[in-house]
Amino acid sequence: MKLYLDTNVYDFICKSGETIAVRESLSAQRHAVLASATALVEMWAIPKYELRKPQVETLTAIANEFESLPNAYRQAREVLSEIQRQRPAWIRPPTRAEKRNTRALLSSGRELWKWARESPGETIGFDDYASAAATTDKDGQRRLRREMLQQGGLDSGLRLQVEGAAAEFGDNEELYWRHSALRHWAAALFNRLPAVGDLFDWLAPHLDLQTISMEEFGKFWIDEVDGARMPRSRVIGLAEYYQLKHRVSPGNAQDLNHSAYILDCDVFLTADRTFQLVLSDVRAWVGSGGAPVLVDRQRTSANEAICAALNDI
Repeated sequence: MKLYLDTNVYDFICKSGETIAVRESLSAQRHAVLASATALVEMWAIPKYELRKPQVETLTAIANEFESLPNAYRQAREVLSEIQRQRPAWIRPPTRAEKRNTRALLSSGRELWKWARESPGETIGFDDYASAAATTDKDGQRRLRREMLQQGGLDSGLRLQVEGAAAEFGDNEELYWRHSALRHWAAALFNRLPAVGDLFDWLAPHLDLQTISMEEFGKFWIDEVDGARMPRSRVIGLAEYYQLKHRVSPGNAQDLNHSAYILDCDVFLTADRTFQLVLSDVRAWVGSGGAPVLVDRQRTSANEAICAALNDI
């Protein structure tokens, strides 16, 4: 099976000193382990070198696959495909400079894994990635929502549309994920909020933003997009919806980025009970994706805890 490990599982393995034992155990069971840039940059955001280095070493020792394309890039390609289908008049060809920048960003992303293996504790050369991860502090998710709803955070017309719809969400997961995606993409494309700057970088070069009205952009997301054609945006929006049923924790914002990886694995291992419940709800609603499985961190052995979790599937 292909496994995806939440960063708290890597932390458990690292602190228990069982990196080699876990790697050999998973290899013996013929499991593949997918690593993501999301997990890597979260570790790079650890301020102290002596704490950061062993975490990254654990990641690179256990994972034997690394995502070929960034999560935000894949989100953007899904959105672009849907715009081409529904709103082709919004499309423009990217300039040569934009094409060069996209190639450079993709190349930089491919170098992440090599850099992590060769210099696990160093972030020099990838400071932008580390800085992005550092924005996932305790108030990060609340701050992003607040910025998007403040005057200047969203165009006033769209802001009123989002605020007006908030009271209608109730138990309507479909409506919620669409509005969540609308908020995030509007904040990225039209207001250039740094917290979602990577979304702008991947999609804006293909759009004539001057021709897109806020009203039509809202209609596109709420009425026109096919959720099955953009599974990553849908999963992230649903994860945010189900998070609202639980107390906001320091890892909520980064958990949203991790959530999309249930689409890339057979089993998603996490030591966070709340996140496991959130992902289980997402998976049940979508009807597909890797099984979210809880790793019991109360055990003294990370290897035993992981084996027990996999045996319970």
